[in-house]
Amino acid sequence: MYSHIRSTHSSILTTPSSLGSIKYYLLLILATAFLVAPSPSAHAQDNFSAKAGQPQDVLIGDSVQFDASESVIPPNTVTTYSWTFGDGAQSAGERVTHQYKRAGSYAVKLVINAGDQVQEANTSVHVFRTENILTIDDTIPENKINSLKESASEQDVLLTTITPQTSSATIADSIAQQMIDKRASLERAPLIFVLANGTRGTDIISNIGQLLSNDLPEEKRKMHMEEKGVVLLTDQTFSIVARPAQTAFNVLRPQYVLLARTEALPILVATRTADDALTAIRTQGTPFWNLGPYSERAVSKLMPWNALSYAVNILVNWGVPTSSIILVLMLPIIATLLAFSRQVIGMKAFGIFTPAAVTLSFLALGLKYGLIIFVVVLLAATASRYLLRGFRLLYLPRMALVLTATSFAVLGLFAIGSIVLKQTGTLFYSVFPILILVSLAEQFVEVQIRLGFREATQLTLETLLLSVVSTLIVQWDTLQSLVVGFPEVILITIPLNILLGRWTGLRLTEYFRFRKILFPSKG
Repeated sequence: MYSHIRSTHSSILTTPSSLGSIKYYLLLILATAFLVAPSPSAHAQDNFSAKAGQPQDVLIGDSVQFDASESVIPPNTVTTYSWTFGDGAQSAGERVTHQYKRAGSYAVKLVINAGDQVQEANTSVHVFRTENILTIDDTIPENKINSLKESASEQDVLLTTITPQTSSATIADSIAQQMIDKRASLERAPLIFVLANGTRGTDIISNIGQLLSNDLPEEKRKMHMEEKGVVLLTDQTFSIVARPAQTAFNVLRPQYVLLARTEALPILVATRTADDALTAIRTQGTPFWNLGPYSERAVSKLMPWNALSYAVNILVNWGVPTSSIILVLMLPIIATLLAFSRQVIGMKAFGIFTPAAVTLSFLALGLKYGLIIFVVVLLAATASRYLLRGFRLLYLPRMALVLTATSFAVLGLFAIGSIVLKQTGTLFYSVFPILILVSLAEQFVEVQIRLGFREATQLTLETLLLSVVSTLIVQWDTLQSLVVGFPEVILITIPLNILLGRWTGLRLTEYFRFRKILFPSKG
């Protein structure tokens, strides 16, 4: 049977009809292979793809890097790269940079031309106004972190999160080291949020301070820690956390360390400055403690000798600016210095109130701007007085015209600062200190009328000298820290002024004035 089959098969292969069938099937196979095989252009397309990179989160003004080097390019082709950044700007090149000037989300498009072929790719850039840092231990769920980022993003705030990378025994060290490694973010972030269980939060703050203490002075200045706010989120009793948090403040030395509840975090992460965070939490009405140099002794048990520290701490938590508290606390010291200069040294000046007011104005405006306004006011008052002498006006109308002239002089100073010098410093924001200096025009002119120009000039120079010296003394950082941290120290001025009030000896200027009588030459 098998032999019969083989013979039959052999006969089929050798007959003419069978040969035609074989050719037919061969042609059919070849045609199918030709249709299925990819064309050369299709093969080239498989070897050509554009890649514009991953989406990026940046700040306004950052140099954003765009890189198309991961694109697949056909060999031996002339290739061009065209970028469209979504804000109307374009650029060409495989690697390009671009700066965005406004916050928002931008669609970035890459077009690659390789010979007669074109490929496109898209990516996106989200530009934020500012950046805050959120440090988190290993107990915070991922969905909560994403929710916080969305809350911040709605206010154009980039929330950079830092999580531990090591075991729980070294969580504080790990987070602190990562914070230092991200120096660029730490330099520009106005707010640092610490969300951790137990004492980890204060340990993180202290460790950051310890690591920064190793920096060079130039690197420390770049951090601007004194302008940053640190917010410690805790569910523990504030009185328990306050002591280690105060210690952490003393190590890191930010603008403040704020103790707040975790439910306040979604609102706080969306604020853009340290002052905005304080305003937001006061408006929200949730409990908080504001720790700083003024609260160092207030966090301990209330005692008679630290009652003033408690009062200062309460005022800060109620929203009174620390700078205003410093000015008020410095006023008794300024007055004591002026009383000493009058009773012991013998400098008259314009009483005690005027030099004190000028000193406070210099502190509020800055010594440079304060001196400029002081000189402009006196020159304008003197010039207007001489111009008005021939009109024989009554005193009050004349003084009204003098004040008018000084006001126009200050306005001219504003114009010079804004138009010519392109800056005004704090002038536009410190109106009341300027008005105090302008009001000196009346006293200066009155003394000129009553005592003459020479005596008025002498009193003015003495007033200016005392004000400058007092300003330099109260601007001393060590003295400010002492007064704010231990406000009870200003009570020392009470017995000092009592002693000065009982002074019966000669003044130093009188020793110089009557030196020939007091120290007659021998022979």
